[in-house]
Amino acid sequence: MDYTERLASARRAAPREDFLSTYLVAADQAGEMSPLEILIQFLFVIVAGSDTTRGALAVQTAQLLQHREQWEAVCRVSRLVPGAVAEALRFEPSLASVSRFVLEDIELDGYVLNAGQFMTLSTMSAMRDEKVFEAPQPSTFLEPTDSADISCSAVAPIDASVRRLPGRS
Repeated sequence: MDYTERLASARRAAPREDFLSTYLVAADQAGEMSPLEILIQFLFVIVAGSDTTRGALAVQTAQLLQHREQWEAVCRVSRLVPGAVAEALRFEPSLASVSRFVLEDIELDGYVLNAGQFMTLSTMSAMRDEKVFEAPQPSTFLEPTDSADISCSAVAPIDASVRRLPGRS
């Protein structure tokens, strides 16, 4: 916690064009969180971002190594990397699921979700949905599937795991 406190103090004293400076300004202006809550949220972003990145790198490397010819192609031709990353994240997203409480009664696909109900949304299932993706099980990781223009962020937004964001209720 000392590290985040020192870093936050330094950014408040001399803001930069980075996430932390922008976050601190927004959090301070919103006035919805205590200084401790602000630091905890920032620490959570560091830990969560680090964990999901490490996990994604390991899973994507393993996926390509299981398809050795694709691994070799990515190593030879750097322009294949973005497609390989997009398809690997679609097939094995960093966040397998996101849990939430329903804020108000909603109907979803013929079912009623009641306010206060706890639910878990499966990003793994969503990213392999046969109704959305022509080839939910990829034969290649080098090219995103036809429906892969639906980015991972459309299913699991960047703030999916953050409990409170400044300016949002």
